[in-house]
Parts: sequence; C-alpha cells; structure tokens
Amino acid sequence: MRQTRIEIGFGEGVIDGIMCGPEEMRPPMPGVVVAHPHPLLGGNADHPVVYAICRELAELGIMSLRFNFTVGTQDTESLLTSAARELVHATQAIGQWDFVSKKRIGVAGFSFGAASILRTLPELDNVAAVSLLAPPVNAVTRSTLGEMSRPRQVVVGTADKLVNPTELEGVIRQLDDTIQFETIPDADHNFSYTSDEVAKTAALFLAEQLTR
Repeated sequence: MRQTRIEIGFGEGVIDGIMCGPEEMRPPMPGVVVAHPHPLLGGNADHPVVYAICRELAELGIMSLRFNFTVGTQDTESLLTSAARELVHATQAIGQWDFVSKKRIGVAGFSFGAASILRTLPELDNVAAVSLLAPPVNAVTRSTLGEMSRPRQVVVGTADKLVNPTELEGVIRQLDDTIQFETIPDADHNFSYTSDEVAKTAALFLAEQLTR
C-alpha cells in the first residue's frame, strides 16, 4: 500500500490526512474516506481498524483518505459537530483527486467516526456507499440513515459492551430492511483481536458497491 501524508485546507482550518492507494495505480479509481474513533479516547488516523480498512481497500484497487479529527474542545457534542464538518471537506477533497472517480466515493467510520458520518449524512451528496462500524445507537436513531437510497452497511461485534448488538439490529431493521447488517463473532467494541476481519468486511462491501 502506498501512503502519503497530505494537508487539506478548508476555511481557516487544515486537515492532517494520509492518502493511501494500491501499488499499481489504475485511474479513475473509487475513493473512500475512513473516519477514526473518539480522539479523546485514543482514536486517530493510525488506529489498527482504520489502517486495516485502508490496507484492504488498497489491495482491492481503491484509494482512501484517513485523517485526524481536530481536537479543539473537551465537549463531545461540539467535537462531533466539528468532526462532521471536517468529514464533509474530506469527502469533497478526495472527489477532486484526478485519479479518483467522482461518482464512486464511499465513507467508512468506526464508533465516533461512524457517529460523525451519521451526523452529516444529508450533506454527503457525493457519497455512493456508507459503511458504519459499531455506530452508537442514539446516533443511528437521530440520523437520516433510513431515508437514504444508497447502499449502507452496519457492522458490530457480538461481544460489544458499548453498543448492544441486539438493540442496534432492532433499530436498523426498523429503519430500513435493505441496510446490510453484519456481526463479527466474539468481537468487542474495539475489535481488539478482529481488526483484520472487520476491515475485510467493510472493504469488500465498499468494493462491491463502488466498482459496479
């Protein structure tokens, strides 16, 4: 996997990101923005799950952009609002890369990253597929996920103690039964020993949807 550190400017801010891609570039390729878990709880662009998703995407011939959310506050609600804004700019940026197909953009988010995607779904007009890993149930219920016509995937571990998998499945089924819901057996919230498995699950879904 090729990796290049980049900076994406927007307004008065700058996003610190990492552009990832296959060793052999064959443009125009699909592109995926990958959002990391809570930055105040150790989440960053190099989180094992986030990195593994980018690696799996590269092996499937897909470009990706992972980036660090800006930590300017200790308030989770304000931080989530800021993260959602940065996510929108990141999806716009990847769509402007010459070697990425503007019609084949996807997003993947893990935990807080998934919540940031859910917060800003109405603004992600250029996104063709969404993968959410261990999204907070309350973030799902408050979102427009059920109103989307684009392919959506939700993945959770059966041993997740923060996101109840049974409750999450019930909410997803109630929203829209076309949402692809998957579980990773014995996986905890951090996918501690199953990062490769969950990464493949997300990457294969995105590849299937974005390479049609």
